[in-house]
Amino acid sequence: MKQTAIIIGASSGIGRALAKVLHQNGYRVIATARRLERLQELAAEQGEGLLVKKMDIADTSASLAILKEIVSGLQPVELIVLNAAVGGESSGMAWETQKEIIDINVRGTTALLNWAYSYFKKKGSGHIVTVSSVTAVRGNRYSPAYAASKAFITHFMQGLRQRARKEKAQVTLTDILPGFVDTAMIAGRKQAFWIASPGKAARQIYGAIKKKKSFVYVSKRWRLAAWLIKALPEGLYNRL
Repeated sequence: MKQTAIIIGASSGIGRALAKVLHQNGYRVIATARRLERLQELAAEQGEGLLVKKMDIADTSASLAILKEIVSGLQPVELIVLNAAVGGESSGMAWETQKEIIDINVRGTTALLNWAYSYFKKKGSGHIVTVSSVTAVRGNRYSPAYAASKAFITHFMQGLRQRARKEKAQVTLTDILPGFVDTAMIAGRKQAFWIASPGKAARQIYGAIKKKKSFVYVSKRWRLAAWLIKALPEGLYNRL
């Protein structure tokens, strides 16, 4: 029997590429996102074994209902990937921009993450993957809300791993921290470097899933960059 994976946020970028990688490696994949037409294109391209469902995680109640509906109709589900996010620079600090980032990256993701953990704990096993960001390691001026939202998810995952150990829950929790990936989110970013393709990122994420890693930087060289970012004195970091 094929393993079943749900990818939340699969219409473009890393999520779309990961849907392809999982499908090509024998998973039955349910891909969700706000843009249904992009999902339908993906399903037509990949063929049998990849299903799609519209979901907007900014609407917490509706997205939870949809996730429960998917899971109840496709049991057992072994893998849930939480990739849906918005970002981009917010130098103007408009509240509506900050609010959208918080609603999707924090509220929406955490609601689904919390439910997925409880579901897998009750089921007896399962694997949750979150797509955070290298920006989680320290705040930045380009998009304070985005960096903070990713730090929230990374810390929440750390807490869940501790809880899983304490409760002896057979739930694997993998946090992915990508650097720059060639997606719409970094379009026009002059300071971007070490840019990975979505395909390369997806392959490395698949490797982390197979190895049941707790966290992994994508691409791998960002581990060193993250260490340096953390180690920089505040005064020097603020000049970057």
